[in-house]
Amino acid sequence: MKIIYLIISFSLFYSNLNSQIIINSDDMANENDEFIVSNSLQLSFDPNATGADYSWDFSELISFSQDTVEFVSISSMPFILQFVFNNPFDPAYQATEGKKMNNIDLIPQIPIDDAYLFTKNSSSKIEELGYGVSFAGVDLPIQYDNKKTLYEFPLAYGNTANDDYSFSIAVPGLGYLGESGNRSYEVDGWGSLTTSFGTFDVLRTKIEHNYEDTIYIDSSEFGITIPRELLVYEWLAEDGGIPILQITTEFGIVTSVIYQDSLIITGINDLIVEENQFNLYPQPASDQVNINFDQLPKSNVNIIIYDLSGKEVYKEVFPGQKNIRLATSIFSPGLYLLELKVDSFSKVEKLIIR
Repeated sequence: MKIIYLIISFSLFYSNLNSQIIINSDDMANENDEFIVSNSLQLSFDPNATGADYSWDFSELISFSQDTVEFVSISSMPFILQFVFNNPFDPAYQATEGKKMNNIDLIPQIPIDDAYLFTKNSSSKIEELGYGVSFAGVDLPIQYDNKKTLYEFPLAYGNTANDDYSFSIAVPGLGYLGESGNRSYEVDGWGSLTTSFGTFDVLRTKIEHNYEDTIYIDSSEFGITIPRELLVYEWLAEDGGIPILQITTEFGIVTSVIYQDSLIITGINDLIVEENQFNLYPQPASDQVNINFDQLPKSNVNIIIYDLSGKEVYKEVFPGQKNIRLATSIFSPGLYLLELKVDSFSKVEKLIIR
């Protein structure tokens, strides 16, 4: 009888060990990979809900917009970007893939046509190496002075890591951009995750990201340093490529919810966006927020702000102009949704007020 108990106990113990997945470099994204992700808001997120053999249920997430996360081949990049990020004589900064960035505001008021985040995926870790951006027809590499380690492999429950990073660049006649910070993480849970996309065996990581952005615009002689403190929670699955779910919080407020999803067919209005592209900065805002259009809107600009219950808290119509400034000191700190309408064009952006 004791032998039977021992066999059962050993079987249960062995089964429990095998249910804890381990993430390796092969499970992360590679060049030419594409993923569809949905953006949502999760208002009842409890960051402390984690642990061993935990079940996370986010099946009620609703998509309000979708993006494509695309990893491109380094060999397809412009020459100057390949020289910096695909140079065999500089293996430490030789990237394995470039992630196309759909929305990036490295330098406010300076329109960026294309942007890529270059990473190096090895058997031991994955690192951010820097950016490649294009504006005014000029391709510009921004190489990190100190690389940022994203994950060390193999990644398993209980693992921790910590890394400092920095980069800076001056563009004559345009401005200066610098960033320095620290990224640390702990794998604080494992189990199953359910979203509208399916159920997955996952590891959960809690990431603390503290950094400072320093920006100076030559044309306006304006400079600012913006401290940021983010807590990011990611759920990673074997062969997932990118997180199955990623929730970002700032000042205890959920500011971003992104999860892998299937394509949702929407109306054609999402395609009519070129002439009305805009930047919203600074984020988070304190006294004011600026809306800067890439091109002069041809019609009036309607701005509506909602709180997270969906209640309209602000509405105003502005004549077509490239720069609009809104006073935000009248709002309580928190997360809002800012809707901008120009004729048939409509877009919603998150607005963080502290």
